[in-house]
Amino acid sequence: ETIINAADECHYLSPHIDCAGVIGGSSVLDCNDECGGSGIFGDFNEDALADSEDVEDYLTSLFFQNSPTILCNDLNGDSENTLADIVLLDICVQDDDCNEAMMPIGLADTVTWSIGALNDTATYFELNLQNPNAEVSAFQLEFNGFRISGIEQINPASLDYSFLYNDSILVALISDGAIEEQDAILPVFKIFIDEDTAAHEILCLEQVIEVIGNNGRILHPEIIN
Repeated sequence: ETIINAADECHYLSPHIDCAGVIGGSSVLDCNDECGGSGIFGDFNEDALADSEDVEDYLTSLFFQNSPTILCNDLNGDSENTLADIVLLDICVQDDDCNEAMMPIGLADTVTWSIGALNDTATYFELNLQNPNAEVSAFQLEFNGFRISGIEQINPASLDYSFLYNDSILVALISDGAIEEQDAILPVFKIFIDEDTAAHEILCLEQVIEVIGNNGRILHPEIIN
């Protein structure tokens, strides 16, 4: 006769304890690591929704450098709030899926920026882009030697740009799209020069602060002045 000890067949389960220390509780950490918090990934304006208004508000805040570093706004999980996060926010808003941080996959391909044709009569120059290996969804550039008086989109004309600029900085985001890969040099914007600085001999693209691929990857910029 085989005797089975019932105690050997029992498994003792530890009680579920939530983040507030309550046994059987339902509180969980939100995206800001707050127990029972109401934080939502990408809800920049904190209206309980992640939508296109958050994309625009985030872009404006970044441009004016008053964007606090908040975990729920760090969509790529790199502990910074940057233009790459805004691109990822735009993607998840379009997909209606802003639930967790998204780590972009892929190599940091090189894209080349340059100052193109100069129109002395209309006082503007063309900003050129060459991106043979990566689509481009957003960029932030700084110029030197003149003041920007206006911006006009050239190519691709079909894309929906959101852009902001001041005397020296331009930030642009392409919503629900990207500049496709191309070997040719593409004039992207006309950059109009303030008439009080038009006589200056220096016309310089000082730096590419950020350039972001269509999946939120941070691309490597190259400048030809």
